[in-house]
Amino acid sequence: MLAVVGACSIVILPDEASAARFECAEILTAPGSNCAAFVVEVPPGASDLKSVQVCAAIMVAAPQPPLLIVTTLSSMHLLPAVARAQRAARQLICGYVLIDAGKGAPGADPSGESWPDAPVFLIAGIGDAAARSHAKLRGWQVFDAEATTEIAFLLGQLALELAP
Repeated sequence: MLAVVGACSIVILPDEASAARFECAEILTAPGSNCAAFVVEVPPGASDLKSVQVCAAIMVAAPQPPLLIVTTLSSMHLLPAVARAQRAARQLICGYVLIDAGKGAPGADPSGESWPDAPVFLIAGIGDAAARSHAKLRGWQVFDAEATTEIAFLLGQLALELAP
């Protein structure tokens, strides 16, 4: 799949709790769309190696940089490893999007020296005050969306706006 010049490639990380990511990718890559979206898959199994498997799957998918990395709050612990791997591969990340899939506020903050290395955005369900509050305290921009079509629209807009 070819990315349109001027847009970030959207890379959707795995999350067993969110089946909507496939639907979102279908919307983003529908005929007439100007987005390139990649759903990253890893085989079920050793969860302690999941970050390594995710990084390898991104390399196999070979999305064109810059990348917009998308995941749910429950899988945000993978982001520091993804950031390090993309930096090592000299792949520019233009942003991270966290989608609140009904899990509420993130538990552990993975922020550190290697993450975040790009702007972070939260797409939260209406009325999810806890996730919204945590995101704002971290300086992340928050968007309201619940339906998959709304989320796909926001991702497409961010992919266009964040491209260098």
